[in-house]
Amino acid sequence: MIYLDWCQEARSRHFALVAGHFPGQGGIGLVVRSVEFTYHKSMLLGEQTLITTRLKRIGSTSFVQEYAIWNGELCGEGAVTCVFYDVQAGTKANPCQALRNAMIVREPLLGSPAGLQVEEID
Repeated sequence: MIYLDWCQEARSRHFALVAGHFPGQGGIGLVVRSVEFTYHKSMLLGEQTLITTRLKRIGSTSFVQEYAIWNGELCGEGAVTCVFYDVQAGTKANPCQALRNAMIVREPLLGSPAGLQVEEID
């Protein structure tokens, strides 16, 4: 389903914006643990599309990111749980504090009453 491809692209670009490199470069990569997605409506070829993403939760070795796909109306929404891993060792890893801070600072609602959380989810 193309919607999931768009979400993956948004996740990679968001990570690159925050970390300064794409997942897997710089020693820390991402592995998808789980994906959930709800399809609401189809889109036509050539329609303008907006994909939004936000960090829902961050734990010591993983995070949950939410997505929505729009064309003026909500077409689909979902969430993915990703695990940080050490590219060299091939094991899950704790990202450096600078990366965690960079992820958190870009999410103004994280830790607010809106329900976004910094917590252990691993």
